[in-house]
Formats: sequence, C-alpha cells, structure tokens
Amino acid sequence: MSIFTRYKWVFSELQLPKNIVAHSKKVARIAKNLAKAIAKKGRKVDIELVETGALLHDVGRARTHGLSHGVIGGKILREMGFDDKVVRIVERHVVSGLTANEAKRRGLPARSYLPKTIEEKIVCYADKVSDEGKIKRIIEKCGDRSGIAKRLKLLFEEIDRLRTEET
Repeated sequence: MSIFTRYKWVFSELQLPKNIVAHSKKVARIAKNLAKAIAKKGRKVDIELVETGALLHDVGRARTHGLSHGVIGGKILREMGFDDKVVRIVERHVVSGLTANEAKRRGLPARSYLPKTIEEKIVCYADKVSDEGKIKRIIEKCGDRSGIAKRLKLLFEEIDRLRTEET
C-alpha cells in the first residue's frame, strides 16, 4: 500500500484543495528520494517518517495559508493521534524554520520551530525545491540578510553535503 493510500483519509477529512494534495505528493516523492540517497551514503534516516511527514507537511493549509499553517497542521495531526515526530516535521518545515523570537514576532507560540533531525531537514528542503520560485519568494519576503535566508543557505549546504559525502 502506498503512503498516499494509507493517509488519503486525512486529506479527505480536512477537505484539502487538490493543488495542496498534488504539492504534498510531489514533496513526498522528492523527500523520499533524497532520504534514500542520504541513507545510501551510510547515514541513518527513517525513510518512512520522511515520506509521511512530507506528505502531511501542509495539512494546516486546510485552515490557513499563512505562516501559522505549520503550527496549525501540527495541532491537527496531534489531535488525530499522529506521532510527535511527524508533528514536529509539520511544525518545523515552514520557511527555514523559525527561532522562538521569530515565531513570537509573527504571532506564533514563542518556541523554536527550527528543523533539528535529519528527517525534519529533508522535508524542509524538499518543500523548498518542489517549487522553482519558492526560495526567491521567501528571501524577497524576509530579506536577504535575515536569519531565515542565512538558515536556508545553511540547510541547502548541509543537505548537499549529506547526499554527497560518505560517512
């Protein structure tokens, strides 16, 4: 059974628009392929967790398309009984993650939403590369010198290193 078939009920229950479902499937494919490539280099990666988190990363868009969709998506999945590891992927995929101060300034609960685990970083990265103009839009919105832009650059460098270097 495909991961999408397993979690299709979530999309139905939340009435997620077709474009969000299509985007989520694309991000899941990218993330799964990336996770496999990193695992082949000898890194420990939970590929099923990556694929699940990537598929569900935008469920919060059922309620809002704002920056809070990660936090809201995490809350939705927590209420549905999903594992905390999946919830954290959903909460931490937005932009390049947010520090507690950045979150507070944007009206979110004041805690860190920075991707920490390899699985969280892979999904965050896959979401950004799934749409050709996404990174440019983030940098235009946040500013080239912002912590967000700098973290995006570091995230891309880290993922590139993980998929090319042997352990």
